[in-house]
Amino acid sequence: MRDVSKLFSGDTYSFQNRPDNPIPDSCAGVYTIWEGDRFIYVGIAGRDLQKVSKSKVRGLKQRLRTHWKGGLGGDQFAVYVFERITAPQLTQEQLKAMGEGTLTLIELNREYIHTKLSYRFLVTDTYSEAMEIERILKSGQLDSVPKPFLNPT
Repeated sequence: MRDVSKLFSGDTYSFQNRPDNPIPDSCAGVYTIWEGDRFIYVGIAGRDLQKVSKSKVRGLKQRLRTHWKGGLGGDQFAVYVFERITAPQLTQEQLKAMGEGTLTLIELNREYIHTKLSYRFLVTDTYSEAMEIERILKSGQLDSVPKPFLNPT
């Protein structure tokens, strides 16, 4: 397996800014998401890079941008953040504001992701390579690396 140390000690990028450079516009890869020093999530992207698409941004950059949006409709990472982190911290005032329609779950989730979370990434040669790295990290097979908080196997 290739060296994955970059996912744990490499450059860290805040979700405060939309994922952009230095991520290639179209590539397969694996990424780790962090809440401070706590490893909370590992994911992959780039399954269908060969399909014809109008979008030049695909794979890793596209997936991280989806997470950055914080939406709960179809983004499993954002759902995990809401269920395991954001929801347990809701205050009575926030619940009241949601009932009045002045606050949404997506706004709360997005704010949390933008202010508290960061990511690291590793471009891989193939989607299969990214899948294998993700499987190993989720399962805790690397002694020096804990399982991710939100999506261990």
